[in-house]
Amino acid sequence: MIATLNAGKTLPRALDSVFKQTNENVEILVADGGSVDNTIDILNNCKNNKLVWWKSERDNGLYDAWNKALHHITGDWVLFLGADDELWNGNVVEDFLNKLSDISDVFDIVYGKVAQVNSEGVVWNIAGEPWKFTEKNLKIRCSMMAHQGVFHSRRLFDRGEIFDTKYRISGDYDFLLRVLKNKNALFMPDILVAKMYCGGLSGGFNDFKFYNEFMLARNSNGYRNNIWSLYLSFKYRIRAFIVKYFGLNSAKIMNDFLREIIGINKFPE
Repeated sequence: MIATLNAGKTLPRALDSVFKQTNENVEILVADGGSVDNTIDILNNCKNNKLVWWKSERDNGLYDAWNKALHHITGDWVLFLGADDELWNGNVVEDFLNKLSDISDVFDIVYGKVAQVNSEGVVWNIAGEPWKFTEKNLKIRCSMMAHQGVFHSRRLFDRGEIFDTKYRISGDYDFLLRVLKNKNALFMPDILVAKMYCGGLSGGFNDFKFYNEFMLARNSNGYRNNIWSLYLSFKYRIRAFIVKYFGLNSAKIMNDFLREIIGINKFPE
């Protein structure tokens, strides 16, 4: 499933990565938020039968778009791919389904690894850890696995689970906190699911929306503030000050320093 808004420059790459899947039981749903670039032309001209549904209309953000598309799914598993991302190779879905045949059907969330790449497509990090570490990050350290690597069972949506549209950037975090509150997810370490394109430092580096929404999601799902949430508050406030007076590069140096002294190797921005 792909949500788009003026994504004409990157959408073909994302679509092609799905079209190349060796498994034929793959469908693409695209919810467009009313693009005014060439996104609609790309979708109109697409002749691949894996694109089974798309619609363009104004929406209330990413999670509203996802919710609209969910009404049209027919498969057993849903992966939310960014319009500027792509599946790692043509065997991702086949490998995933083969692995599923060996596990219990009690898992509603199954995830693999994600390659974080720069604008040229060069891999600079592979993200993804076993559940015992990911669960700690999710429920205690206020972070989550990359959504490009997370397969969601259709059972969740058949039970009425949807994304809360009051969130603009943390609705997937809220969703995972909710559906995994008393359950485990399954990590597939042998599957590299997707390439996630990252621009490095950006204007959002010191954006308090991340912090505020993550805290709202935690509070809404009954998770109390802890030393990690206090650390995030301190980090973002210091970031804001340094970015304002010294620039983004200085803020990045400060962030790396804090991660080092606290002993965090990979702490999501």
